[in-house]
Amino acid sequence: MSLSLFTPYVPLQWAHAFSRTFAVIFALCMLYGYLFLRADPVLSTLHTNLLRSFTFGWSGAGMNWPTVGLGIVISYVWGFLFGGTLSMCLNHCQK
Repeated sequence: MSLSLFTPYVPLQWAHAFSRTFAVIFALCMLYGYLFLRADPVLSTLHTNLLRSFTFGWSGAGMNWPTVGLGIVISYVWGFLFGGTLSMCLNHCQK
């Protein structure tokens, strides 16, 4: 077993870390939207457009538990794909 100067980035660990981070960020954004965006219609429209862009199945019909659950699952999948891809790219560029 040899120690190298750089340790490789483990794709599965990065994927899980990013997926959890993305899911938490989504939940915080939904909480922010629920608490603060009702007072400002311009920011509310921007928030809804961003959710439509990044969350498949978002209809903008309102915030209920199924839409929050769907958003958390989709954010988890996006984070998993992003984290795994990023770590593979970093491993490739490290060689």
